[in-house]
Amino acid sequence: MKRSSWVALAAAVLLLGGSGVLLVVRGGKRPTPEQLIRQSLRDVEEAGRKRSVGGVMSAVSKDYKDAAGFNKDRLRLLLARAVQDTQNRTFDVRVTPRNISFLPGNRDQATVIVQTAVVDTQNGETIWGGDQLITLVMRRESKRRWLFFSDDVWRVVGAANLPPFGGGDEGGGGLLGF
Repeated sequence: MKRSSWVALAAAVLLLGGSGVLLVVRGGKRPTPEQLIRQSLRDVEEAGRKRSVGGVMSAVSKDYKDAAGFNKDRLRLLLARAVQDTQNRTFDVRVTPRNISFLPGNRDQATVIVQTAVVDTQNGETIWGGDQLITLVMRRESKRRWLFFSDDVWRVVGAANLPPFGGGDEGGGGLLGF
């Protein structure tokens, strides 16, 4: 057998072995929808602390629409502007789920009541959100991991009761942290 054939055979065996290991690892207990929703909100919280617009927006579905007429692109623009406007401030992002309820007979969509606040860490001033409760509509979607595997992820498809964004007249367009 030629050397190149041995290399190809070894690569194929390693690939198959690695896939088998991944399947065994993935075969463990799957998280519940509630756990996935809470994880999605924790990821948004962490991304907000890091000022990561992309990280926050990864929790928003491409189908996002709200009562104020915002879609995902408009939301991204407002979020980026808010991050830019707060460059000289340090802040903490808090996203606290208060209630998660699923549509009757549909565990793929949930209404999530959250309390969200962005607080200036220097003076304790609330920059956005606060005591107001926000209603999110979240939906189970799939995302690819390592090209071959599909994972469930929960993304926001709509929101209500959002405070004004950045102190302007653009209420209803903010999302979880800015």
